Amino acid sequence: MKRPYVILLSVLAAVLLSAAPSRAQDETFLALRPDTVLCIPVVFGDSGRGEYTLTVEDPGFPPGGWADMHRSSFVSGPENPVTTPVCFSTRNRRVGEQATVTFTVESPQGKKSTQYGICVSNHEDSDLVESDKGPCDATVSHTDVFTLDLAEREKYAAPGETVRFNVLVSSEFDAAVTLSKESGPAMTIGQATLEMPGDHNVELSVVAPQSAGDATFVIRASAAGCALESCSKTVSGVIHVGEATPAQPFSIELSPSDKNVAGTEPAKFFITVHNFQASQAFSITVEFDGSALVSDFTPIQLRVNRDESTMIDFTVVAQTAAHRVYTIVAGAADASGFRKTSQAVLTVQEPVSDAQRRAESDPGLKDAADGFKERYESGPSLDDWESVSTEPPSGTGQAAGPAPVNWLLIAGAAAGALLIIFYIYRRTRVYGELQEMPER
Repeated sequence: MKRPYVILLSVLAAVLLSAAPSRAQDETFLALRPDTVLCIPVVFGDSGRGEYTLTVEDPGFPPGGWADMHRSSFVSGPENPVTTPVCFSTRNRRVGEQATVTFTVESPQGKKSTQYGICVSNHEDSDLVESDKGPCDATVSHTDVFTLDLAEREKYAAPGETVRFNVLVSSEFDAAVTLSKESGPAMTIGQATLEMPGDHNVELSVVAPQSAGDATFVIRASAAGCALESCSKTVSGVIHVGEATPAQPFSIELSPSDKNVAGTEPAKFFITVHNFQASQAFSITVEFDGSALVSDFTPIQLRVNRDESTMIDFTVVAQTAAHRVYTIVAGAADASGFRKTSQAVLTVQEPVSDAQRRAESDPGLKDAADGFKERYESGPSLDDWESVSTEPPSGTGQAAGPAPVNWLLIAGAAAGALLIIFYIYRRTRVYGELQEMPER
């Protein structure tokens, strides 16, 4: 048995407990290797004081399950948040097995559910996407052609105030990505069309409505000339209009939450700290999953005024171009020692691993996946990805489905059967007529 390893992904846990708007149709899809354990740290009490209950709906439980915990309750608050891990396991499961596990958190702020689609694969991955497909299909159909995120997903404002957000877009493919308003209040997008490959930080100005309440907005990004599902994405944010300062002393976000690079080129991330108390200094740190990542980040002291946010950036470089998923953890601590963290995922060669995962269920596509890997390593091309991702099933694998019906053969067989029936009928009819003829 392979030695299990643990990856901490707060990009997953944050979806559960954040006060930001829920993208109800989104689901976190995880491709986990066989005999692997992945733990998600769930934080209780970060956004309010009271009783929290986590219920895990697991299709494999009982008797066995995909998760190691199925119900837990805590009384907590911002001053003493409780963090507990929920671990997924693929021990004794075969490549191609899949399941959807649902986390439901009941808190003083209400009830919220998040789904995790788990696919057992030799090619690990993590994605937060909108899909009604099974976990193994969704991890292939939603390859990150580009990354789309907000540096900060929620802000507070007075009625009519203009609020500024930062839209983060990056890609290793040669594509033009267009930003547009999907829904929400009046807004101005600093730059509508972005040329890739590259990293872009676009300013977004949103005008808060005159009435109090939560104003949600949605931004869509689309890659020109590409009809694939993953060539169009949305990201949502919220403005809390006329609301009081939240109970939490400050927030920290590491963005983008999920980023892909083709190899050993630098990957840029942003840490955003929003202070809700009196002006104070924060100690900012970053931890990396293993020693295979090199960064220009150094621990710093950062002062942030009340009701303001500050954003800093740093780059990370993977020391090998081979496919791998890395976890990055950013932390902030105030003068009292209260500490919060936010995490992100860096994936190297995600499109290659997605193509190989597709070949797992249909071995006839292996040559196409291997060919794409060679071309990708020499220079990622969106045309190449469209070609391999739309390659029809070969008919030799599990996912190929039933063979197409040959209607000509069926029609020919039916015609032959009718001729035989007609022949038997005629012979029977003639024999009957001979029997009825009078003797001479």
